[in-house]
Amino acid sequence: MKNNKAQRYRIELGKWQQPAAQKDRQTIIIGHKNPDTDSVAAAAGYAFYKEMMGEEGYIAACAGLPQKRTKFIFKKFGVSLPVIVNDVWPRVSDISHESEQPLRDNQTILEATESLRKDRLERLPVVDKDNKYIGMVSLFDLADRLFQSSGNIGEGILDRSVNSSIKLAADALEAQKLTVCDEDELVLMQVYVGAMNLYHMKSRLMENDPRSAALVVGDRGEIHNLAVELGIRLLVITGGCEIDPEFIKQAKNNGVSILRTNHDSASTVRRLKFSSPLNMSLDEHARPYTMSERLCDIKREVLSANYDGFPVVDNNGQFSGMFYKRDLQKDSPTGLVLVDHNELSQAVDGACDVPVREIIDHHRLAMESTDQPIRVCNDIVGSTCTLIAEQFRQSNLIPTRAIAGILLGGIVTDTLLLRSPTSTMRDKVMLEWLAELADCDPQQLEEDILASGSPLANLSPTELVEADLKNYNENNFSFSIGQIEEAGFENLAKRKDELQAEMEKQVKERGLDFIGLLVTNIVRSTSVMLVAGNDTLLSMLPYEKLDAGIYDLPGVVSRKKQLLPVLLNITSVTV
Repeated sequence: MKNNKAQRYRIELGKWQQPAAQKDRQTIIIGHKNPDTDSVAAAAGYAFYKEMMGEEGYIAACAGLPQKRTKFIFKKFGVSLPVIVNDVWPRVSDISHESEQPLRDNQTILEATESLRKDRLERLPVVDKDNKYIGMVSLFDLADRLFQSSGNIGEGILDRSVNSSIKLAADALEAQKLTVCDEDELVLMQVYVGAMNLYHMKSRLMENDPRSAALVVGDRGEIHNLAVELGIRLLVITGGCEIDPEFIKQAKNNGVSILRTNHDSASTVRRLKFSSPLNMSLDEHARPYTMSERLCDIKREVLSANYDGFPVVDNNGQFSGMFYKRDLQKDSPTGLVLVDHNELSQAVDGACDVPVREIIDHHRLAMESTDQPIRVCNDIVGSTCTLIAEQFRQSNLIPTRAIAGILLGGIVTDTLLLRSPTSTMRDKVMLEWLAELADCDPQQLEEDILASGSPLANLSPTELVEADLKNYNENNFSFSIGQIEEAGFENLAKRKDELQAEMEKQVKERGLDFIGLLVTNIVRSTSVMLVAGNDTLLSMLPYEKLDAGIYDLPGVVSRKKQLLPVLLNITSVTV
């Protein structure tokens, strides 16, 4: 593939979000927390490589704010910084089904049961007129309510009562409204069937207030007249019988609502009992889940529930969709390519809960086991950008001048322009190749990078300590090592006290045994280290102590190759 055929690669600065359309597979190429230039440039360069190879769905990302010098390099070569990703925890939004249609609180129980039966679902959400979630309804809950004993008035199908309105009754009965009175008012009605003689029917209706009676009857005119005479609340005429207009007029004058339905009396009574509004039969304690909730936080709760189907709402309580237990078993739509690291302790938050599909690194191997085979490129070079550049060469691809420039910047900064003991001949070969493509002198680039700003002169104590901080857990010890690069030590004396105060604070807050900040003089290829933590560990450091909490590390410029092995050895022998 020729370079001029590759689409220009753009990564806009912002917060990464999973696409809404069910969750197309995305692979995030990302470096370690507290990213340095090598990790950010490697992520951007590898994403461009994937694009040139015709592989889709790859996104370059940055696990935290990039350093000032990194920004300078990207700006110099006209490349947008990768998107900042604070975490990749799988969330409810990743498994929510937006197609589910909720029920409305003003619908009847009959409509709810028909929807549940038609869709073969156990539960459905219910919303109000503003689409706000208010509860769940299920076949089991409805059956439990409808078949309760007559001791619970108005709730059981075996009970004579039904809590409904004329409008809801008409909807449930598919009835014609011949006359209505207060059709929206919810009333607890006593249901009767006009199947006995006139005398007994009148006696039964007079046992309670006739205004609370709902009478179901066929074409028995004497019962019709009795109902109007007593002024009952609702007369339901079954079988589609014809009614005298004068009778309808009289019923209206007496405040009697008349519904005419084509259903027979038995079907009418059943439907009438199911005409109660849904908001009287809700499980209001079925809590909704928000789009932003992490699956790891709710998984136990969801799997232990004795039902399936869980409602999802947005931050305003608006219903957004549903998810089911089976959705928790689906493969994550998000995967990771880890560059410039392979330890989950250094990875973006949530990396433990999404599949790592590839690793490109030049540090020690400390990756946990994976469920599936993955591609690993872990080699002995001074910069991850060297490995990325080699992949271009091996695939006969030529990166753009801009991409070559940021990869060059990654090698220059991570190998200290090949002065670091981690540098190899492979780094030198790739540095020269990229310098030619970028039309850039590496020596001048390093000078420009150093001139773009001194970390000690521009960053806060917290920013300095965390700028390139890596965390380790070894031999039951937890420690962190940060590193900043300077053209000299002139600014260190001014910041030493506040830096040590910040480090002491982090030791206490994070429960660390040790924290060190390596301040490297790039020009002289040497370092000093500020430390805080366990006195036993500090006493075993094989370096000259210059002052309280600061050691001289002559010739040490590589945290990975020169400092970390020493610290690992100390933790292995310290009890």
